[in-house]
Amino acid sequence: MRKNIKTESGAPGSQRVRERCLQLLQQQPGLDLTALDDSLQAYSGLIQRWNPMASLVSSRDSEHLWLHIADSLSLLPAVRSCGGASPRLFDIGSGAGFPALPLALTCPELCFHMVERARKKAGFLELALGELGLLQRGAVEQGGFPQEVSLDAPEGWLVTARAIERPGVVWKSLRELVGNGAVFLCQWPELPPESLSMFHVEQITDDWTRHGLRRGALHILRAR
Repeated sequence: MRKNIKTESGAPGSQRVRERCLQLLQQQPGLDLTALDDSLQAYSGLIQRWNPMASLVSSRDSEHLWLHIADSLSLLPAVRSCGGASPRLFDIGSGAGFPALPLALTCPELCFHMVERARKKAGFLELALGELGLLQRGAVEQGGFPQEVSLDAPEGWLVTARAIERPGVVWKSLRELVGNGAVFLCQWPELPPESLSMFHVEQITDDWTRHGLRRGALHILRAR
């Protein structure tokens, strides 16, 4: 059972979430946790500063950004195990940059593309790449998937689509990516029914799950 971190008032305890994230990241080799914490705090500050102009997250979520950061960081073990020495991430519907930007700050070998339909949000993502020193590894493509933006050679890429509004609309295109060699890190509330018969599906339960730092379940979908 997932245990949510709460304060006495019932609101999520963002400071405790941050501390637990840093504790779990100690298991990852080669991380400078002090510098990483500073970078993640800077990223959180960017969202707070630009949210009134770009509507990046809801007003409620803006008060608890570390819950989103934690959920993003919970993908790090899967990124490293599925992506190899030089992982590549294609993130659909990036919004405020979750999960791509926290993962990029934590995984210096990660190269990533963020796809965002809304012009203001895409503009924020471009700004964040520069502010966070990620321009050499990251790119933003403004447009809708798959009509305006696609992944032409998906083999070996990791794909996330954490917060898209209508998963069923993009599933047909996503399953083509997986069939052609991409690995889908799926955090949707429900798996598409045919995915179990089409692909190898693995549900991940780990320390991030047990500490309640992952929103819902994580399933890894790949070609059989």
